[in-house]
Amino acid sequence: GEENSDLFFVGYYYESDVYHTEILVTNNHLKVVYVDEGKLTEHWDENPHWTEDDLEIREKDLAYDEIDELKNTIRNSDFFELKDVVGVTEEGVEYEPSTLTVTFESKTKTVEYRYREGGPDMPEAFDKISGILWDWAELGQ
Repeated sequence: GEENSDLFFVGYYYESDVYHTEILVTNNHLKVVYVDEGKLTEHWDENPHWTEDDLEIREKDLAYDEIDELKNTIRNSDFFELKDVVGVTEEGVEYEPSTLTVTFESKTKTVEYRYREGGPDMPEAFDKISGILWDWAELGQ
């Protein structure tokens, strides 16, 4: 049936002064939301340097072998065992957060990775899963 147990969702989300990036896979559909970098200069004196109007959206359907690759990567990873917050965990330290949410085989988990230069590496599962999304998004970052 079309129950939620069949839902497959992977969502990567990152936002900073310069970037707003969402890479969303729902079943076999890819949606990418990102800042048109050509617009950044218009808001360089403002913080953040972008507005909702500067967001571009691209969408496409993915091939089933691509989806299978992503599902196998998740299945073979320890994503669902990761802590909810990984990376920098000290209080009062500057960091850049990105989050990854996975709904797969009736389980949902969101992990926030807090990056800072010289801080802990991104866990392998987070890195591999988000890496596939970045490849598909073709944002060139």
